[in-house]
Amino acid sequence: MNTASMAGVMPIPGGSIYTTSKYAVVGMSEVMKTDLARYDIGVSVLCPGGVITNVGKSGRNRPADLKPEADNTRLNLGKLSETVMDDMLEAKVIGDMVLEAILADDLYIFSHPHLKPVVDARTAAIDESFARWARYRNDHGI
Repeated sequence: MNTASMAGVMPIPGGSIYTTSKYAVVGMSEVMKTDLARYDIGVSVLCPGGVITNVGKSGRNRPADLKPEADNTRLNLGKLSETVMDDMLEAKVIGDMVLEAILADDLYIFSHPHLKPVVDARTAAIDESFARWARYRNDHGI
């Protein structure tokens, strides 16, 4: 069981380092699922949207000289920010989803289905690129 974020399957504007690390967790989980299947070991990756936790207060543990000048505890999701903040789930709900996914040997755990259109837009862009470059190769006899 690995924990990523919806940022592991969709870009988060202004969050390049966060998004990069979460994409890595999703990719690692996908490979582990294949690599460990022969040993009958399952792998699940949690990609939640907003979850009610104390992570926003973690700055209290930083030394004074390392505290940020501005509040950067909320991700910039553009138009989605309000939707995500309105659909925060309790950690217990996420825990129940994780348990069910592990028991069902599900790879992905997407707790916030209303974010699917953002992932679909990314997938559509990838599909369009494959089609474009297939046409290019065909047109150029490659």
